[in-house]
Amino acid sequence: MWYSGKLQDKGDGGGSAALKERGEMDRAFQWKLEDIFADDAEWETTFNMVEGQLGELGKWQGRLSESAATLLACLQLRDAVEEVLTRLYVYAGLKNDQDTRASRYQAYRDRAGSLMVQYHEAGAFIQPEILAIPEEQLQQFLAGNGQLESYRHYLDNLLRSKAHVLPPEQERLLAMSGEIAQGPYHIFSMFNNADIKFPTITGEDGNKLEVTKGRYPRLMESDNRKVRKAAFQALYGTYGRWTNTLSATLSAAVKRDIFYARARNYSGALPAALAEENIPAQVYTNVVETINRNLTPLHRYMALRKRLLKVKQLQPWDLSAPLFSDVKFEMPYPEAVDTIRSAFHPLGETYLADLENSFRNGWIDVYENQGKRSGAYSWSAYGVHPYILLNYNNTLDDMFTTAHELGHAMHSFYTNQTQPYHYHDYTIFVAEVASTLNEALLMDYLLKQYQHDSQRKCYLLNEYIEQIRGIV
Repeated sequence: MWYSGKLQDKGDGGGSAALKERGEMDRAFQWKLEDIFADDAEWETTFNMVEGQLGELGKWQGRLSESAATLLACLQLRDAVEEVLTRLYVYAGLKNDQDTRASRYQAYRDRAGSLMVQYHEAGAFIQPEILAIPEEQLQQFLAGNGQLESYRHYLDNLLRSKAHVLPPEQERLLAMSGEIAQGPYHIFSMFNNADIKFPTITGEDGNKLEVTKGRYPRLMESDNRKVRKAAFQALYGTYGRWTNTLSATLSAAVKRDIFYARARNYSGALPAALAEENIPAQVYTNVVETINRNLTPLHRYMALRKRLLKVKQLQPWDLSAPLFSDVKFEMPYPEAVDTIRSAFHPLGETYLADLENSFRNGWIDVYENQGKRSGAYSWSAYGVHPYILLNYNNTLDDMFTTAHELGHAMHSFYTNQTQPYHYHDYTIFVAEVASTLNEALLMDYLLKQYQHDSQRKCYLLNEYIEQIRGIV
């Protein structure tokens, strides 16, 4: 609960030997999915409604060149169906991710995914038909209809990809393959979040501790090299026993990407992926080449790390070890929230007020629980506030992860407020600007706070280096 503007932390925070079940956790630190649908019954009702609307799309097939009004009506119907369908999918995905063992929400996720495939199948005719309209006629449509004009950028992007859009029946076949294409991801997700279990190790305090993906980063920052090694072997040793399964799953994903690239007449999976984001190949190759030309500072940093840790050879479990063991940054979630508030002050009063709303009103699912999806992300559906999944474990890195995901969430919040549905989304290439800015603001704030504390300042600078290494 909130008291006097501060969170009272009753979460797990990684303190117990075994993770808690979700029902044992403080709901003040859990997201409020009823902001999307009041309950599962409303989800079911909406699912049935959308399922019935899919047939309406087919009524426009063969008619898009008739007039600007006809084209506009089809695009608006498509967007209206997709907007509600996305809410169904996000609700199902968030419910599934909060406890991946729950068969009810595994089924919801699969049903929403199937409905999404049916939607793409029903609308497979739209892009080929638009591209069949003579460009001069399309420009006349745009000039004569103010509402259709709002789709100009969408249509420009579609024309840019004309060589890779297939005839309607072929587009329909590709859409039908969507559920099969999701297979590698869903197989890995179930394995990685619901099925896999890691052994217990002896922690720094001499007590037994269950290794989890949420606790792993904190264990790798232990001063005790034996603890770090035990945690590393517990995690990767477990994955290692499933090498063949994981390799086959990855191989299936790679073959899927190659198949779609070939089907759409791209020279390979990389050009296909870059084209989707409208990124020139030279940008990608320049990034890779620039990094490879500038590895010397990284090698010097690793040599310094080896010397400061006083080890004969750096091992994987040494790469996150603290170089300044006298400095401890214990960062409980309420304290992290206060720090983030202060760090984001340059972004202005409106941003801070909306940020406060995210903390107070169920946008964020904070702590790890049994069965919860690992990692962190921000996810949103148009017309509903964004959601953030964390597995917070009271570390400095967890605070930076929170700041990062808040960048994504606020980005989505503002695009949803200011853009029509067909422009509310953004590419991953753009997305990381907002999130990385938030991390930079937080680091700048902390460095100023500890400018007269040389040990903490060095600790933070090392954290900054690690953030850059992790991104690159």
